[in-house]
Formats: sequence, C-alpha cells, structure tokens
Amino acid sequence: MALPRIWWLDYYDQAEARRKLADVRAQLADWDWIRFSDDDYKGPKEACRALCREMGILPMFHKGKAVYCYGIPRYESHIAKAMLADELHVPSTAMLVIVAEIDRVSAIYKAITAGGNKSLVATKVAQITESARLSKNDVVKWLISQAEAKGFKMDVLAARMVVDAVGTNPNRLRMELEKLACLAPGDTIHSWVVEQGCCGEGESDIIAMCSGILEGNRQKAHEYLRRAMAKEPVMRTMAFLRDWLTRMAIAETYPSLDKGSRDRILAAKKWRKGANEKGASLPMFPNPSALNYARNDLVSAKKPPEWALAGLRRMRELDVRLKISKPFWIQSPSGDKTCIFPAVDKDEIMHEFVESLLA
Repeated sequence: MALPRIWWLDYYDQAEARRKLADVRAQLADWDWIRFSDDDYKGPKEACRALCREMGILPMFHKGKAVYCYGIPRYESHIAKAMLADELHVPSTAMLVIVAEIDRVSAIYKAITAGGNKSLVATKVAQITESARLSKNDVVKWLISQAEAKGFKMDVLAARMVVDAVGTNPNRLRMELEKLACLAPGDTIHSWVVEQGCCGEGESDIIAMCSGILEGNRQKAHEYLRRAMAKEPVMRTMAFLRDWLTRMAIAETYPSLDKGSRDRILAAKKWRKGANEKGASLPMFPNPSALNYARNDLVSAKKPPEWALAGLRRMRELDVRLKISKPFWIQSPSGDKTCIFPAVDKDEIMHEFVESLLA
C-alpha cells in the first residue's frame, strides 16, 4: 500500500485517531513499530541524531519500520531543521508517525508544509490527517448520538448545557458523558443531572487537597476539600481523586508494572458496578518518567506499601454511598410517580473518605 513517509495524525479526536492508527497498524502488522521518546536522550542534538538513525537505517530482511511518537517531540525545532536540511532521511519502506493535535505554529508543521509546491505535503512525502472541527450545533447533535450509543436519552437542552460548560472538544465531552451516565436515573440524562455532575474549570483546590493528603496535613486537606465542593459538583472531586489514586497506585509498583500489579489496579478501578460494565483501562503515560513525580511524592510522604491501591478499592464503597443520595422515582398503585430526594450529606461522606486517606 502507498503510504506517506511522514504522517501527522491529528489527536484532537482521540477515538478517531486511535481507529485510524489501528487500521494502519493492522495493514502493516509485519512492520517494526518503534516508539520514540526524546526524554531518553540528554539533549536535543542527541535526540535528533537518534531519530535520524532510526529512520535512515533499515534492518535487513525486514519489510519496513514505523517510528511513532505521541505528542510533538520536545526537541521539535531540531527535528524540523533536520527535515528542512534533508538530514532526516525517511526511506520509502519506513514511516514516521506523529500522533498529536495539529499545531500550525509548531516548527515541525512549518517544516512539513514549507516550500509551496516543493513542500513535503505537496510532494506526497508527508501527509497531515486533521480531524473535523464541528460547529456548536453539530457538536450538540453529535453528543446526543453518543449518548444514544451508550443507551441513554439526552434532549437538546441537556446536550447544549454540557457543550456550554465543557466546549466542543470531543475527548472532554466523552469523559463528561461517562460521568453523567453514572448520575442518570434510568436511561435518561436530564438537565438537572448535567447541573449536578458536569465539570467546570478550575482544579487548584482539588490539587491542593491532594497535596494536603500526602503531607498528612488534616487542616489543609479538609479545608481545600470544603472549598472544592463549594465550587464543583461532588462527581468532579470524586473523579479527580480516582484518577489521582490510580496514578499513585501505578507508581507504587514502578518501575516494573508486572501483570499481577496491572490486574490488581484494574480490579480496583472497576468501581462502577452494573450489567453493562466492560472493564476499565489503565491511563496511558506517553512519557514513562512522568511516573517519577508520583513515585517521589509517595516516597516523601512515607506512605505504606499499596496505600494508594487500598484507597482505590475503597472508592467503590464511596460510589455506592454517593449514589444513595441520588433522586429516585417511586410509583403508587394509581400510577402516579413521585421523585424522592434522600437526605444524605455528601459533604460528610467526602470528608470521611479524605480522612481515611489521611489515617
């Protein structure tokens, strides 16, 4: 198959990008797929030379080689200069894949599109696959269709409220839809569900709360939890805590994340219980050294082994307790329906959970 030697795959819509990348990988299953990370090298020149070597030297008896990276390389200006100087030699049986959002001001983008008719795109050496940016009205319709695909009804008002709060980025909208589906009574995401569970901007109070937990500072942790819950829905705080504890749980087994450790973390992360549960995936860290921050935090806090994993397991109980506070409907013999609002103190439940992490 005819493929570009340099392919920039837009990661604006992550689901679409994954499908396109998986399709190419399936067609080139017998190729060598090598992940490039410039963090493995001391400086920009060394990283750029390493990438040039990977692209320029093709192992004998191999049909092809694909070098890919998630995100624009940190030393993009040096790689761009190598492209312009024709020093980054990509053979016809090799391919460089950049999986990142399209950034027209980046040095690599300018290098690929530079030169008018002689640009790498014009000469079909490079290809830029960009995701479509939908209008606000189209995004509202798209969100409703996404909800229907998950088995939920969602009217235009509720969908528009989500788009107004989150924006038109499909990745954020998918995450919000997952959270709202947890809150929805039955199979409908009402506008009041959006008001209760849709995430707004601003995470500084939640980050400060996590810092207080690691420091063992009860006053700080509870104070910033109070501030966060005064501004954000409970599910926002809970979702951030779950992601944070998952990262910490992975860091506890760093640097070797064996199958047993993965299975235990995955089991703990399956906090949503239901017949349609399809499992949960570990978050992907494009740069493995990103776990160093979480690991250093755990070492500084002197937390016992599997402290984060134990907290992650307790989140199932937290989810059940919070769901008890959701409004539910009861039907009388006459057929009339009444909405019941249980008297459950969500603030108290969240403070008890934070206290369990401090203990």
